[in-house]
Amino acid sequence: MNKDFEGWMLNLLRDILLKNRDHFNRISDQSDKIVVWLVGFSIASITLSIGNKELVNSIIPNISGTILIFSALTSIFGILYRIMLYLYQTFEIQILMNFEGFIEGYNDPPEIHFGRNIADSDNYDDIVDYLKIDFDIDFEKPNLVNATPEESNIARVNLIEYYNSLNNWHNNNLETQIQNIKDTLKLHLGYSQKKLDSIFNPKEPKVKLTTAYWFCLYSAVTLFLMCCASFTTGMIFLLIKYLIA
Repeated sequence: MNKDFEGWMLNLLRDILLKNRDHFNRISDQSDKIVVWLVGFSIASITLSIGNKELVNSIIPNISGTILIFSALTSIFGILYRIMLYLYQTFEIQILMNFEGFIEGYNDPPEIHFGRNIADSDNYDDIVDYLKIDFDIDFEKPNLVNATPEESNIARVNLIEYYNSLNNWHNNNLETQIQNIKDTLKLHLGYSQKKLDSIFNPKEPKVKLTTAYWFCLYSAVTLFLMCCASFTTGMIFLLIKYLIA
């Protein structure tokens, strides 16, 4: 049985997402080719119906306006489809990069110290145990059996100060490292202070990236179908008008 089920599941999801992305990219490449052909043909039809209106109408009476409408709709749907697909792919890259970074951090987490606040209920022995757990320090416990309450309290206060000094040193060291990272990102990647704040102090955005991602995906699929439907409907309508004429 896999002991680290959470890690196994997260890595499995990452692999599935990457495979799905490759699969969707292959599909979107095919749909792009279809839309390019439909839009190109529609633009040519618009040019023909406007530039040679009389010639077109001589073949099928009063058909130039219909050609213009269906061709324009096909072109508009196709262009909007490509815009939505571009936005979807942009959001997808950001989401996958964030998720990939999270997985890498999960698989190889840094050793970051997180101290604790010593409560009034914590006695001397508890604090000695905290030093071992939090800092891996073996602190020799003095014999306080015969100590007065005042002496025991002084020893406890001194031990608390020692624990807090270690805790503050680790916290200051972490803050220094974070500031060094910020300086490096600002110097070599040109990150603004606002960008750095969003990385190290993220806030809940008004519009979530995942919400925009799914909206653009569903919009792209819908617009692709509308583009194909508009072109197909126009062709069927022209065929019927031609047969009737």
